[in-house]
Order: sequence, then structure tokens, then C-alpha cells
Amino acid sequence: MPRHAWSLLIRRSTVFRAKETGATPAQVSVAWVRERDARTTTPYIPIIGPRNTHQLEDYLGALAVELTDEQYTRLTEVSAIPLGVPYGVNAGVHDRIRDGDASLVDQPPVPLD
Repeated sequence: MPRHAWSLLIRRSTVFRAKETGATPAQVSVAWVRERDARTTTPYIPIIGPRNTHQLEDYLGALAVELTDEQYTRLTEVSAIPLGVPYGVNAGVHDRIRDGDASLVDQPPVPLD
């Protein structure tokens, strides 16, 4: 998928979730990062850069936004970065190797010191 199409998909999904929650797209974005922080072991901290008090108030409004599991999952899915080559090629081949059972694939020998 071209980068601009991927970016548009993220934007549309964020605007749709904003309409669902009654929040602004910026608030949904910050709420998603906060929720991601709560659900993963890797810390995520939303970095905001308001240029005026209106933007600051908008960002702080994200503290009151609660995303449902479905909303969080959908935003996470559309924002996933496509891994591309060689991952995509290898992932397709893996299922064809030995009926998709990775335990049947011969492991390379471990070099001895």
C-alpha cells in the first residue's frame, strides 16, 4: 500500500473513532498512545507540542477519553507499519516449508568456540 494511502487510512480511522467517542481526532490519538502504554511492557509517552492554549486544552481533554477494546484494536491494526521485504516474502514461504511446522525445519549448526 502506498504511504499516502496508508496515512489516509489512519486519518480516516482516527476521525471515525473521534465521532464515535465525541472527542477530537487529536484527543483520540493521544488517548490511543496512553492506552497503548497501559497495555504493553514498552513505555509509550505521548509527546505533545501545542502552539497555543486551544491546542493544549484539546490535548489535555484526551485524559477524559476512554477507548473501547474494539476502538483500540482497530486503531492499532490500521497504524501497524507494513514490514515489507524480506519479511513479507519469508512469511509467505514459511507456511509452505514442511507444512508450516517450524519445528520440522532443520536448524543451522551452532558454531563452536
